[in-house]
Order: sequence, then C-alpha cells, then structure tokens
Amino acid sequence: MPNLRKYNSGSIIYFDKDVSDEIYLLRAGRVAIKYIAEDTGEEISKIARPGEIFGLKSAIIGVPRGETAISVESSELIVFTTKEFESFASNNSEILFKTLRALSNQLRNIGIKVNNLLSNNTVIPPDMGMFKIGEYFLTTKKYNQAIQVFERFIKSYPESSLVNEVKRYMEIAKKAKETGVLDKITPLDSSAKKNNHITADDITFDGTISSVMNAIYLAENMYNRGELTEALKVIEKLLISGVNTTNDLFEKVLIIKAKALVKLKKFDEAISTYKEIIDKFPNSKQIKLSLFGMATAFIEKGDKNNAIMVLRKIASMPPFDEISQKAQEVANKLNLT
Repeated sequence: MPNLRKYNSGSIIYFDKDVSDEIYLLRAGRVAIKYIAEDTGEEISKIARPGEIFGLKSAIIGVPRGETAISVESSELIVFTTKEFESFASNNSEILFKTLRALSNQLRNIGIKVNNLLSNNTVIPPDMGMFKIGEYFLTTKKYNQAIQVFERFIKSYPESSLVNEVKRYMEIAKKAKETGVLDKITPLDSSAKKNNHITADDITFDGTISSVMNAIYLAENMYNRGELTEALKVIEKLLISGVNTTNDLFEKVLIIKAKALVKLKKFDEAISTYKEIIDKFPNSKQIKLSLFGMATAFIEKGDKNNAIMVLRKIASMPPFDEISQKAQEVANKLNLT
C-alpha cells in the first residue's frame, strides 16, 4: 500500500545515485529537485509543488537516481512502489496524464537520442524501447545504467526475442565497466525491427501508463507510414476506453485522426473531428492549425463558402502570423474562383 511520509525543511528525500523503485506524489509543501546538467556541468534546481510527481524516470526504467530531492519546507509525500503507482494511475485519469507529461519531460534528452537511432516511421514495442535505452547508455559509456536497464529488461520481458541480445550487451557492459574498454557493438539490424511490427489488433488497451503511451505512439507512427485505417483503429480503441480525452495530451491524437480522415476522403467525419478539437481545446496554441485543417477539409469537400468563412476567422485571430497570412491568401484565391 502507498504510504504517507512527512519531511521537515532541509530533509533529504533521496540522493543522486540512490537506487529505488519509489515514486513520489507531493501532497503538501515544496521539494527542490537538484541535478547537474550534462552539457554545461551547471547545477540546476527545480521546485516541485503540491500535486506534482517526481522520481519517475529512475523508478520506471530501473536506473540510479539522477538528482537529489530535498524538502525546502515541511512537506507531505505519498510514496508508491512502481507497481502501486501503475495501479493507482490507471484508475485516476488526471494522475495518469500528469505522469505522461512528467515522463515525457524527464526522458526527453534520452528519448531524442534513442529515437534518432530508429526510423521516425518505426513503431517501437515496449521491449524494443527498453532495449534501445539500454543500448544508448552502453554506447555513451554509462555502464552502470546500462547494466541496470538490461537486468530490468530480463525480468520484465523474459519471453522477448531480444533476450539473448540483451544478455550479450549486458556482458559487454560488465566487461567494459571492469576494463574501461568498450568492445565493438553490432547494432540490432532492421529485420529485428520488422519482426516486432505491431498492428492495431495487437494492442490491448487496459488504461495503464504503458498501454496509453503505446497506443499514442502506435497511432502516430502508423499515420506517418500511411497506414491510415490502422491508425484510426488504434485511436478509436483509445477514445472508447474511458480515458479522459479532454486532457491536452489527446489533442495531437485527435488531429492525427482528423488528418487521416481527410486523406481517406471522409470529409464530414474529418470536419466533425476538427470541431471536437476546437471545442475541447479552445485555448490551444494549435487552434489556428486545427481551423486550417478544417478549412482544408471544406475545400476538399467542395464547400468553398464554409472554407472561406473559416479562413477569414483564422486571419482575424491575433497575432497575425504565418498561418494567418497563408489563410488570408487562400481565402482571397478562393474568392477569385
């Protein structure tokens, strides 16, 4: 069961390099998260406030802490193990999406580098994703972290076709840790990626953090590959699952849905989806792009009048930017035809 812990001002919650599967939800007070920026060597300090989650990256991936957490005033924290947190988040949509945001931020630097190792149009199954994170740590000579990830992989995915490769990499990491010399690594070839191809029918969405992330990434990658019908199947599974779709994490998913419908020439459904996006996310920074997408659907449908109306609305919305300029130009061109 999760437990409540209280910390006085100045108390250390955990140190950099500690190993733990605990995840923290700040209930009251403030906590300073301090770490050293890898690129500059500068100490960075960020303040967590009530409702925020921290300790995710190291707990979920299974690597040592990369920061020190210090209570800067009397604080109360709800402390979860990874399994407890997964269960808790799956039944609480707001916590689930806070978790997805926090994971996205905390894994951003690793994620960018890992994604660069893979084709942008490749769907990354969970076991492949963990493998590539371990591979990233190994190739950047962070041997302790690599070993931790590979050990976690073997426990999490004992039946994976990648297990033998993971064991080989783990031995390379252990040897490099002892000798300081990293043996040549042969990257996993593209045939292994093809064997891990996933379709919409393979997805079992159960509302957990991992299944939400898998569904979102799968839909986006299918759309990028031109597998429009399959992308729509994944999105529909996600939308009917009961997860809170008013959260802004789903804006991009709905935009993908609308764009896929336009490409499939299902213009009325696309327009309806764009209206849903605009209604749910009226203050989004992407509002002009959604309106422009709607105008495009009207144009493709042959409804010039509604297209012009939407384009003029975009042009009238401050600030007058590149999208506004383009909308004005397209509206003027339609007026002349």
